[in-house]
Amino acid sequence: APPPERRAVALVLRRPDGRVLLVRRAGERFLGEMWELPGGFLDEGESPRRGLVRTVPQLAGARRLRRLGAVRHVYSHFRLALEVFAADAPETADAPVADIDADRLRWASPEELADIPLSKAPRLALALASPQSVNVPDSGATILSR
Repeated sequence: APPPERRAVALVLRRPDGRVLLVRRAGERFLGEMWELPGGFLDEGESPRRGLVRTVPQLAGARRLRRLGAVRHVYSHFRLALEVFAADAPETADAPVADIDADRLRWASPEELADIPLSKAPRLALALASPQSVNVPDSGATILSR
């Protein structure tokens, strides 16, 4: 039987200087210590926009929220269907977020993204936002739409 499908959302939150917000996964979790975009898994029946509001506290104050497309990727034990959104960060984007430790948040420039440990799905999500600035190694993931 094929692995189960999990639905999730991710946000490409970009500052005026082009940097995007990344969140480090907890060490004990799947893909622990790797960086990813803010977001999370959707609850059963939850819409992508509602899930984004629920899982991304950094969305507060963001402007121009828009859907970029979708990405699919197969991991060893589940298939991921990732809805990708983008927004412009508020002017106060450098301020720490109260409920996330500072060492787990990072604003990364397009140049830094090549050297940051990101899994395939976040790289594909970033490619939806800036195709020219993200190197995506070839593998089994697919960009479904732009």
